[in-house]
Amino acid sequence: MIKNSEWPALLMGLMATFIGIGISRFAYTPFIPSLIESSWFTQSEAAYLGAANLVGYFVGAWRSHGVSERFGVIRTILASFVLVALSLALSHQPLPFWMFAILRFVAGSAGATLMVVAPSYALMSTPAERRPIVGSCIFTGIGFGILFSSLLAPILVSQGLSTSWMILCGMTIIAMCIASWGMRHLHRSEQNKQPHEDAKAPSKSVSVVIFFVFIAYGLDAAGFIPHTVFWVDFLAREQGLGTQEASFQWGVLGIGAVFGALLAGQLAYRIGWGHSLSIAFLLFTIAILLPFFSTETVFRYMSSFIVGAMIPAIVTLVSGRLSELVSPVQHKKYWGMATAYFAAAQALSGLMMSAFYDWVGQYHWLFLLGSIVMFFGFICIQISQRQQNVVRY
Repeated sequence: MIKNSEWPALLMGLMATFIGIGISRFAYTPFIPSLIESSWFTQSEAAYLGAANLVGYFVGAWRSHGVSERFGVIRTILASFVLVALSLALSHQPLPFWMFAILRFVAGSAGATLMVVAPSYALMSTPAERRPIVGSCIFTGIGFGILFSSLLAPILVSQGLSTSWMILCGMTIIAMCIASWGMRHLHRSEQNKQPHEDAKAPSKSVSVVIFFVFIAYGLDAAGFIPHTVFWVDFLAREQGLGTQEASFQWGVLGIGAVFGALLAGQLAYRIGWGHSLSIAFLLFTIAILLPFFSTETVFRYMSSFIVGAMIPAIVTLVSGRLSELVSPVQHKKYWGMATAYFAAAQALSGLMMSAFYDWVGQYHWLFLLGSIVMFFGFICIQISQRQQNVVRY
């Protein structure tokens, strides 16, 4: 149950994760066919625009802590919302490729900044015992973003590209207004608290744990590539299920994503962040492996739903795990580093798995590869769990 005093932090974080992932990143994917069919860009150019967004996401995640330290958390969050809205508004008409690439880069960079700075600010304003609940609700924004991209964005595209971009811009502005309300209330409550003490650097034992969590999070980014990039085409063409069923499975993945963060939060509340993270990685490994053995109805539904649920679940659990390993003041720095490693691993693994597909000529083997990668992530989490004398904040 959410307390009245927690709503400002929750809504601010929820709006940031929804815009940072759902609008600035995932909403572009359903637009690609229309961008090509309307002759705005070629197929190759549309792919490079997606890559520009990923590069922007990496840069934004890497620089977010430094920017927020220099300009302040609230100004950084508001500026990021404005930049996302501006990039969407300027995309409403055909532009030269290089200009559109800059806009996608800006959207990715600002979106990553929202994903790093806003949740950290929200968790810093939340008592430690309530962070599993509030944090999981904040990261449901990722799930709603994936659900939006899978179910609602294709309907939006049917209204025309120019109209679609402006509607996304309007949604971003509304989200910014809601987040601004939350930040105003958080700022007032923070003024009534004692100032935060300067945080000491993590001890050597804690640093080792953080190192393995970072590695696991990067492997997570690589492991889910088969589902987030190739799943629909694998089902539609390679398995012969058709576009309609494949698109429906993407919707099932989106529905799972809505529940993932909430389930992760409830589990963490009962057994802790670390043990919950181990369970999530193991479930993710199994779900990715299922299509390698069978795509019969039960198996593909299980795979779609569990993978969808685990995407935001692991984001929630990694952020929560870091929040107990470092002080609230340091969380933003380390969460930004984790997000940057995640973005880099995602981009690199996407290129490598595409090359692997070109070599073997089948998506089938990618799911085995993805599950192996995710299992190594599970091992890293297990190693981190064995570290003793970890200080929790």
